[in-house]
Amino acid sequence: MKICIPSMDDKGLESKVSEHFGRAPFFTLVDTENNALEVMVNPDCHHGGQGQHSCHHSGHLKARKVEAVITGGMGRGALAGLNRAGIRVMVAGSGKVEDMVRSVQDGTARELQADMVCGGGDGHRHGHGHGHGHGRGQGRSRF
Repeated sequence: MKICIPSMDDKGLESKVSEHFGRAPFFTLVDTENNALEVMVNPDCHHGGQGQHSCHHSGHLKARKVEAVITGGMGRGALAGLNRAGIRVMVAGSGKVEDMVRSVQDGTARELQADMVCGGGDGHRHGHGHGHGHGRGQGRSRF
């Protein structure tokens, strides 16, 4: 399976995982069957009015035949867009890209559910770090 992991740098499997999909500087793409690896710069995102943050990643990832995104957190719009494109979204632990890959291979990564996303309500504030459960079943913000 070809997976996409939002990352903070371009060090391959050693890259630090970004805690929020849309704000990651890089996407590390890994084929879990043959360990092929590609790092891509996160395509430009567009900021709309009233603090709206709109990113259109699904087309870029679909073109690279990505089947799943493994993340620590993302917003409702990104989840819906990826799902519409047929890309699964899973949540797993934090750390390095290699940790996320391992979570897919050992089955500990779980499907990201709509009630686990950053949605602007429930105390969510843009521009801060996110307190996501990182695969421990506590996917709500701690803020």
